[in-house]
Amino acid sequence: EDHEEAMNEARLEFQKMKKEASANLTSFDWDSYTGLDLARQAKFYFSWGSNITDEMLMEMNHLLTVMESTYSTAKICPFTEQGDGCVPSWELEPDLVDIMAKSRDYEQLKYVWNEWRKASGNKYRQQYLDFIGINQEAARSLGFNNLQDQWLERYESEDFPGLIEQVWAGKFVVDGKERSLELFYKHLHAYVRGKLAETYNIQGADIKENGFIPANILGNMWAQLWGNIEDIVKPFNDTTILDVTEEMVEQGYTVDQMYKLSEEFFKTLGFEPMTDTFWKLSMLTKPEDREVVCHASAEDFFIDEDFRIKMCTTITHADLVTVHHEMGHIVYFMQYKEQPFVYREASNP
Repeated sequence: EDHEEAMNEARLEFQKMKKEASANLTSFDWDSYTGLDLARQAKFYFSWGSNITDEMLMEMNHLLTVMESTYSTAKICPFTEQGDGCVPSWELEPDLVDIMAKSRDYEQLKYVWNEWRKASGNKYRQQYLDFIGINQEAARSLGFNNLQDQWLERYESEDFPGLIEQVWAGKFVVDGKERSLELFYKHLHAYVRGKLAETYNIQGADIKENGFIPANILGNMWAQLWGNIEDIVKPFNDTTILDVTEEMVEQGYTVDQMYKLSEEFFKTLGFEPMTDTFWKLSMLTKPEDREVVCHASAEDFFIDEDFRIKMCTTITHADLVTVHHEMGHIVYFMQYKEQPFVYREASNP
């Protein structure tokens, strides 16, 4: 509770600072600036803020804290112990993430997918809607039509959705054949759907020939990465699946070694090594004394050399890939550290 209170206080102060910056910038016509970079920074600072009351900001922070707390502490009953009197003990990481990656039992995967959402998102559905409502009001307070328009402002495009549609559906010719990203994805989707149907329809999945793919059988709790179902969908049975988990375990790899390996990789590309603060203050394994949000993230604290990763790392191939992904954020944060504050985010907003 003390940590949550301190976090909310820090959030509120930061939001007040952005609110003040937006208010101050309304008296300037940055479109008329001769210095294009100064005008660009002014526009970004303005669009980051809001003109809503401090009470609304406090409520928004409270809602966010409730959602984060529910998400980080949610547990479900083990598949074989479900029913009255069960004690929820399966956590998102490592339990549920591991099951979604490795299980090939359709009923278990469906159970985990549904129960996790009942224990997390379903519980804070109203808080989420209220949170979005306040954010919509904050966007409108700056003159944007809605929150989406405020987000898209950072892309500096008159029609960003139109550009995405062009990339998605635009036709081009390869080897004399007309192709598109949309057509490629539909072919890929159909191929993967067929392979998954062979495995799961005999278990009652009822995957239709021209239908959707059930999200619970894609090997990932959020259906966002499909690498964990490579053993099912690979087109040639004589190919080897890259997975160094067993080798790392056999070599006695530690979590620190995984991060040192990643650091060496980025150093070979010309990036700087991690800072002393990184090694001292990053959370690289799951604490035993408290509940935390284990979802991996990289943070720039905007103070001196303070860059950190938060991750409940385990000795697996998947986590080794994630370690490299998160450290990729850090090395770019370090490259941006001399830039103005508004330019220290990822290059893709």
